[in-house]
Amino acid sequence: MVRSQARDAVLDAEAVEAVLRAAGHQVRRRAPYPAGLTAREVEVLRLVAGGRANREIARLLSISEKTVRNHVEHIYTKAGVTNRTGAGLFALSNGLTGAFPPER
Repeated sequence: MVRSQARDAVLDAEAVEAVLRAAGHQVRRRAPYPAGLTAREVEVLRLVAGGRANREIARLLSISEKTVRNHVEHIYTKAGVTNRTGAGLFALSNGLTGAFPPER
């Protein structure tokens, strides 16, 4: 049940796996994201690809707008793109557009 909530972006997947590992459960190792993106950058990228504004992304992920801007800049650099459209195409071509976090 906890893993399904992580899969649905209700809970942070990395945190869920860390708690399960600490409790002695077998954990799943995930392949690294393309271009060296972190899990948080992928969360931000999914929302960018979904057309969300930085302010809305900040609210949905409970982080500051400045942090969102920093993530977006890192995503652009790692993905080799210069704008949100390019980031969205990168996400789409790398299968990173699924399971947007739900509205809170």
